[in-house]
Amino acid sequence: MGGQNHAPSNRASQRVTVHTSRALSMAISELMLGNVSIEDAIVAEPECRYGVSRSHLTMAVGHFLQSRLQLEVFISLCRETLSILDRDDYEPFLPTSFIGDVRMFVSNMVAAGLLPDTNATMHAAETLTNDGYSRLFCYYTEQANEVSTYLEQLERLTRSLSDREGFQGLFWHSAESNSQPWRQAFTLAFSAMTVLQTAFQTGAMISTETFLRGTGAPGLFSNLGLLQLAPIVEPAI
Repeated sequence: MGGQNHAPSNRASQRVTVHTSRALSMAISELMLGNVSIEDAIVAEPECRYGVSRSHLTMAVGHFLQSRLQLEVFISLCRETLSILDRDDYEPFLPTSFIGDVRMFVSNMVAAGLLPDTNATMHAAETLTNDGYSRLFCYYTEQANEVSTYLEQLERLTRSLSDREGFQGLFWHSAESNSQPWRQAFTLAFSAMTVLQTAFQTGAMISTETFLRGTGAPGLFSNLGLLQLAPIVEPAI
């Protein structure tokens, strides 16, 4: 299992949530690979080698498209999870029954460095505490749709610049002079994706701790002390 699966209380939801986590991981990875392609294009453009930077831009467009497609998979799987949660025979472990104060648990996770100290972290915790798993997965879907909108905008702008790319280093000059809002488009997509990732990770940690306690397994804090940084060895002079 990956590090951000929502630990379920039956195999039906386990099958779905593992794929949900994978789809989000793929969406994030494709977005970052797109950024790597953009960085390669910027490195190549000042050398004015025809076609080199354009090929990188084309690759970036492909990665941004794949990121958006993976988000569509993520959204579809979130909806499938919602349908499982709505079934009469589904009885998830309730966080309040095993963790107690969910907000305190999340605060302790933040203090331990296991979750980032952000508004998205606390919003996910509040949503799960007040409205349950169903509302949390609805929130994931809403946030993913927002990310998808930004990704489509980023993809469209990158493709437009790629289509006009030539000897002049159009993309490099456009980005450096801010004549085209490419960096803003990327930052909107990246920031929204970060919020989604943080919210999903928060829900996953709460769900995992609930599942561990519900099955009698050690909680996430029980063996945290085993993760020790290796001692720094000073090089001999």
